[in-house]
Amino acid sequence: MDNSAGSYAFETLTEREREQELARLKRQAAVFLPLDQSCWEAAGLTSGMSVLDLGCGSGVVSCELARTAYPGKVTGVDLSESMLEQARWFQDCQKVNNITFQQGSAYELDFPDASFDFVNIRLLFQHLDEPSRVMPHLYRLLKPGGRLCALDADDGGVIFYPEPDSFVAFRQAVVAAQQARGGDPFVGRKLGSYLQAGGFTEVKTLINNITSDDVGLETFLNLFSFGVSFQSPQNDLSDLVAKIRKDFETLLVLPYAWIGVGIFAAVGRKP
Repeated sequence: MDNSAGSYAFETLTEREREQELARLKRQAAVFLPLDQSCWEAAGLTSGMSVLDLGCGSGVVSCELARTAYPGKVTGVDLSESMLEQARWFQDCQKVNNITFQQGSAYELDFPDASFDFVNIRLLFQHLDEPSRVMPHLYRLLKPGGRLCALDADDGGVIFYPEPDSFVAFRQAVVAAQQARGGDPFVGRKLGSYLQAGGFTEVKTLINNITSDDVGLETFLNLFSFGVSFQSPQNDLSDLVAKIRKDFETLLVLPYAWIGVGIFAAVGRKP
Protein backbone atom coordinates (compact mmCIF):
# COMPACT_ATOMS: atom_id res chain seq x y z
CA MET A 1 0.00 0.00 0.00
CA ASP A 2 1.29 3.44 -0.93
CA ASN A 3 1.04 5.68 2.08
CA SER A 4 0.76 8.71 -0.20
CA ALA A 5 -2.33 7.17 -1.78
CA GLY A 6 -4.08 5.29 0.99
CA SER A 7 -5.60 5.65 4.42
CA TYR A 8 -3.38 3.42 6.58
CA ALA A 9 -0.06 4.96 7.64
CA PHE A 10 1.65 2.67 10.15
CA GLU A 11 4.95 4.53 9.82
CA THR A 12 3.39 7.74 11.19
CA LEU A 13 2.42 6.15 14.53
CA THR A 14 4.44 6.67 17.69
CA GLU A 15 6.49 3.77 19.00
CA ARG A 16 3.88 3.02 21.67
CA GLU A 17 1.06 3.24 19.14
CA ARG A 18 2.93 0.83 16.85
CA GLU A 19 3.30 -1.69 19.66
CA GLN A 20 -0.40 -1.45 20.49
CA GLU A 21 -1.42 -1.69 16.84
CA LEU A 22 0.79 -4.72 16.19
CA ALA A 23 -0.70 -6.47 19.23
CA ARG A 24 -4.21 -5.69 17.96
CA LEU A 25 -3.42 -6.93 14.45
CA LYS A 26 -2.11 -10.22 15.84
CA ARG A 27 -5.28 -10.67 17.92
CA GLN A 28 -7.35 -9.87 14.85
CA ALA A 29 -5.45 -12.37 12.71
CA ALA A 30 -5.99 -15.12 15.26
CA VAL A 31 -9.72 -14.43 15.58
CA PHE A 32 -10.30 -14.13 11.82
CA LEU A 33 -8.14 -17.11 10.82
CA PRO A 34 -11.05 -19.56 10.34
CA LEU A 35 -12.67 -17.00 8.01
CA ASP A 36 -9.45 -16.64 6.04
CA GLN A 37 -9.09 -20.39 5.72
CA SER A 38 -12.65 -20.85 4.49
CA CYS A 39 -12.09 -18.15 1.86
CA TRP A 40 -8.83 -19.76 0.71
CA GLU A 41 -10.64 -23.05 0.34
CA ALA A 42 -13.46 -21.40 -1.63
CA ALA A 43 -10.94 -19.68 -3.88
CA GLY A 44 -9.08 -22.92 -4.59
CA LEU A 45 -5.85 -22.70 -2.60
CA THR A 46 -4.09 -26.08 -2.56
CA SER A 47 -0.79 -27.57 -1.49
CA GLY A 48 2.15 -26.77 -3.76
CA MET A 49 0.89 -23.42 -5.05
CA SER A 50 3.08 -20.33 -5.27
CA VAL A 51 1.33 -17.55 -3.34
CA LEU A 52 1.52 -13.75 -3.22
CA ASP A 53 0.29 -12.31 0.09
CA LEU A 54 -0.22 -8.64 -0.75
CA GLY A 55 -0.35 -6.27 2.21
CA CYS A 56 1.04 -9.01 4.44
CA GLY A 57 1.51 -6.77 7.49
CA SER A 58 2.89 -8.55 10.53
CA GLY A 59 3.17 -11.91 8.74
CA VAL A 60 0.79 -13.88 10.96
CA VAL A 61 -1.54 -14.75 8.07
CA SER A 62 1.43 -15.30 5.74
CA CYS A 63 2.68 -18.08 8.00
CA GLU A 64 -0.71 -19.80 7.89
CA LEU A 65 -0.77 -19.43 4.10
CA ALA A 66 2.68 -21.01 3.96
CA ARG A 67 1.55 -23.98 6.02
CA THR A 68 -1.47 -24.47 3.77
CA ALA A 69 0.48 -24.09 0.51
CA TYR A 70 3.53 -26.15 1.57
CA PRO A 71 5.68 -27.23 -0.24
CA GLY A 72 4.70 -24.22 -2.32
CA LYS A 73 6.27 -20.87 -1.46
CA VAL A 74 4.69 -17.64 -0.20
CA THR A 75 5.93 -14.14 -1.01
CA GLY A 76 4.70 -11.49 1.43
CA VAL A 77 4.71 -7.87 0.24
CA ASP A 78 4.04 -4.77 2.33
CA LEU A 79 4.93 -1.11 1.96
CA SER A 80 5.93 -0.73 5.61
CA GLU A 81 9.47 -1.88 6.39
CA SER A 82 8.57 -1.75 10.10
CA MET A 83 5.78 -4.25 9.48
CA LEU A 84 8.13 -6.46 7.50
CA GLU A 85 10.62 -6.51 10.37
CA GLN A 86 7.82 -7.86 12.56
CA ALA A 87 6.86 -10.37 9.86
CA ARG A 88 10.40 -11.74 9.63
CA TRP A 89 10.61 -11.95 13.41
CA PHE A 90 7.31 -13.84 13.57
CA GLN A 91 8.43 -16.16 10.76
CA ASP A 92 11.58 -17.02 12.71
CA CYS A 93 9.54 -17.70 15.86
CA GLN A 94 7.18 -19.97 13.94
CA LYS A 95 10.06 -21.70 12.10
CA VAL A 96 8.26 -21.37 8.77
CA ASN A 97 10.80 -21.62 5.97
CA ASN A 98 8.76 -21.32 2.78
CA ILE A 99 8.14 -17.54 2.97
CA THR A 100 10.04 -14.56 1.57
CA PHE A 101 9.12 -11.04 2.64
CA GLN A 102 9.89 -7.92 0.63
CA GLN A 103 8.98 -4.26 0.56
CA GLY A 104 6.74 -3.02 -2.24
CA SER A 105 3.68 -1.01 -3.22
CA ALA A 106 0.44 -2.59 -4.41
CA TYR A 107 0.59 -0.18 -7.34
CA GLU A 108 4.09 -1.21 -8.43
CA LEU A 109 4.59 -4.96 -8.09
CA ASP A 110 7.97 -5.88 -9.51
CA PHE A 111 7.53 -9.54 -10.42
CA PRO A 112 7.61 -11.27 -13.80
CA ASP A 113 4.37 -12.12 -15.55
CA ALA A 114 2.65 -15.35 -14.44
CA SER A 115 4.69 -15.63 -11.22
CA PHE A 116 1.97 -16.95 -8.92
CA ASP A 117 -0.79 -19.54 -8.68
CA PHE A 118 -2.67 -17.68 -5.95
CA VAL A 119 -2.97 -14.10 -4.72
CA ASN A 120 -4.26 -13.27 -1.23
CA ILE A 121 -5.29 -9.71 -0.39
CA ARG A 122 -6.50 -9.24 3.17
CA LEU A 123 -7.87 -5.99 4.64
CA LEU A 124 -5.95 -3.91 2.09
CA PHE A 125 -8.49 -2.62 -0.43
CA GLN A 126 -10.21 -0.50 2.24
CA HIS A 127 -7.02 1.57 2.49
CA LEU A 128 -6.34 2.09 -1.22
CA ASP A 129 -7.49 5.23 -2.99
CA GLU A 130 -7.61 3.50 -6.39
CA PRO A 131 -8.24 -0.25 -6.02
CA SER A 132 -8.99 -0.58 -9.73
CA ARG A 133 -5.38 0.38 -10.49
CA VAL A 134 -4.17 -2.70 -8.62
CA MET A 135 -6.24 -5.25 -10.54
CA PRO A 136 -4.20 -5.25 -13.81
CA HIS A 137 -1.05 -5.96 -11.79
CA LEU A 138 -2.67 -8.90 -10.02
CA TYR A 139 -4.06 -10.27 -13.27
CA ARG A 140 -0.62 -10.03 -14.89
CA LEU A 141 1.13 -11.76 -12.00
CA LEU A 142 -1.20 -14.77 -11.93
CA LYS A 143 -0.64 -17.79 -14.11
CA PRO A 144 -3.49 -18.83 -16.41
CA GLY A 145 -6.01 -20.56 -14.17
CA GLY A 146 -4.58 -18.75 -11.14
CA ARG A 147 -6.85 -17.84 -8.24
CA LEU A 148 -7.41 -14.65 -6.29
CA CYS A 149 -8.96 -14.15 -2.85
CA ALA A 150 -9.70 -10.64 -1.58
CA LEU A 151 -11.02 -10.31 1.96
CA ASP A 152 -12.09 -7.05 3.56
CA ALA A 153 -14.41 -5.35 6.01
CA ASP A 154 -17.42 -3.15 5.36
CA ASP A 155 -18.57 -0.59 7.89
CA GLY A 156 -22.17 -1.38 7.07
CA GLY A 157 -21.69 -4.89 8.42
CA VAL A 158 -20.97 -3.91 12.06
CA ILE A 159 -23.93 -4.37 14.42
CA PHE A 160 -24.14 -3.72 18.16
CA TYR A 161 -26.89 -4.48 20.63
CA PRO A 162 -27.24 -2.40 22.63
CA GLU A 163 -25.38 0.16 20.50
CA PRO A 164 -23.69 2.89 22.54
CA ASP A 165 -24.57 6.42 21.39
CA SER A 166 -20.86 7.19 21.36
CA PHE A 167 -20.24 4.47 18.80
CA VAL A 168 -22.60 6.11 16.31
CA ALA A 169 -20.69 9.39 16.51
CA PHE A 170 -17.33 7.61 16.52
CA ARG A 171 -18.23 5.53 13.46
CA GLN A 172 -19.26 8.64 11.54
CA ALA A 173 -16.01 10.41 12.47
CA VAL A 174 -13.81 7.48 11.50
CA VAL A 175 -15.64 6.94 8.20
CA ALA A 176 -15.12 10.62 7.35
CA ALA A 177 -11.45 10.50 8.37
CA GLN A 178 -10.73 7.36 6.36
CA GLN A 179 -12.48 8.70 3.29
CA ALA A 180 -10.58 11.99 3.61
CA ARG A 181 -7.32 10.00 3.45
CA GLY A 182 -8.37 8.07 0.35
CA GLY A 183 -9.75 4.92 1.96
CA ASP A 184 -13.11 3.20 1.55
CA PRO A 185 -14.76 1.85 4.72
CA PHE A 186 -17.53 0.32 2.57
CA VAL A 187 -15.26 -1.62 0.22
CA GLY A 188 -16.35 -5.14 1.26
CA ARG A 189 -19.52 -5.10 -0.84
CA LYS A 190 -17.55 -3.86 -3.87
CA LEU A 191 -14.82 -6.53 -4.01
CA GLY A 192 -16.58 -8.76 -6.53
CA SER A 193 -17.10 -5.86 -8.92
CA TYR A 194 -13.38 -5.09 -8.83
CA LEU A 195 -12.55 -8.68 -9.74
CA GLN A 196 -15.13 -8.80 -12.51
CA ALA A 197 -13.90 -5.51 -14.00
CA GLY A 198 -10.33 -6.80 -13.74
CA GLY A 199 -11.04 -9.70 -16.09
CA PHE A 200 -11.49 -12.50 -13.57
CA THR A 201 -14.07 -15.22 -14.11
CA GLU A 202 -16.04 -17.45 -11.73
CA VAL A 203 -16.34 -14.43 -9.44
CA LYS A 204 -18.25 -14.94 -6.21
CA THR A 205 -18.81 -12.64 -3.24
CA LEU A 206 -18.94 -14.38 0.13
CA ILE A 207 -19.79 -13.05 3.55
CA ASN A 208 -18.81 -14.72 6.80
CA ASN A 209 -20.11 -13.52 10.14
CA ILE A 210 -18.19 -13.43 13.37
CA THR A 211 -19.86 -12.44 16.64
CA SER A 212 -19.11 -11.87 20.28
CA ASP A 213 -20.86 -15.18 20.98
CA ASP A 214 -18.09 -16.87 18.98
CA VAL A 215 -15.05 -15.27 20.58
CA GLY A 216 -16.27 -13.52 23.73
CA LEU A 217 -17.39 -9.92 24.15
CA GLU A 218 -14.15 -8.59 25.64
CA THR A 219 -12.03 -10.25 22.95
CA PHE A 220 -14.27 -8.76 20.27
CA LEU A 221 -14.10 -5.26 21.73
CA ASN A 222 -10.31 -5.48 21.83
CA LEU A 223 -10.26 -5.87 18.04
CA PHE A 224 -11.31 -2.25 17.50
CA SER A 225 -8.50 0.08 16.41
CA PHE A 226 -10.25 3.24 17.63
CA GLY A 227 -9.16 4.97 14.43
CA VAL A 228 -5.54 5.19 15.53
CA SER A 229 -4.13 5.32 12.00
CA PHE A 230 -6.58 8.04 10.90
CA GLN A 231 -5.95 10.53 13.68
CA SER A 232 -4.03 13.75 13.11
CA PRO A 233 -3.83 17.24 14.64
CA GLN A 234 -6.52 18.23 12.15
CA ASN A 235 -8.66 15.22 13.04
CA ASP A 236 -8.47 14.64 16.77
CA LEU A 237 -10.66 11.71 17.80
CA SER A 238 -9.33 11.52 21.37
CA ASP A 239 -12.50 12.76 23.09
CA LEU A 240 -14.67 10.33 21.14
CA VAL A 241 -12.26 7.48 21.81
CA ALA A 242 -12.29 8.17 25.55
CA LYS A 243 -16.10 8.13 25.57
CA ILE A 244 -16.43 4.94 23.59
CA ARG A 245 -13.84 3.14 25.71
CA LYS A 246 -15.92 4.01 28.77
CA ASP A 247 -19.10 2.81 27.04
CA PHE A 248 -17.39 -0.43 26.05
CA GLU A 249 -16.58 -1.03 29.72
CA THR A 250 -20.29 -0.59 30.45
CA LEU A 251 -21.18 -3.22 27.86
CA LEU A 252 -18.92 -5.71 29.63
CA VAL A 253 -20.93 -5.58 32.85
CA LEU A 254 -24.33 -6.01 31.21
CA PRO A 255 -26.03 -9.41 31.61
CA TYR A 256 -25.85 -9.81 27.83
CA ALA A 257 -24.56 -7.64 24.98
CA TRP A 258 -23.85 -8.65 21.42
CA ILE A 259 -21.65 -7.51 18.52
CA GLY A 260 -21.50 -8.99 15.06
CA VAL A 261 -19.52 -8.15 11.95
CA GLY A 262 -19.74 -9.43 8.41
CA ILE A 263 -16.41 -9.99 6.66
CA PHE A 264 -16.64 -9.94 2.89
CA ALA A 265 -14.52 -11.94 0.49
CA ALA A 266 -14.46 -12.10 -3.29
CA VAL A 267 -12.87 -14.99 -5.13
CA GLY A 268 -12.13 -15.36 -8.81
CA ARG A 269 -10.05 -17.11 -11.44
CA LYS A 270 -7.82 -15.87 -14.23
CA PRO A 271 -8.94 -17.56 -17.48
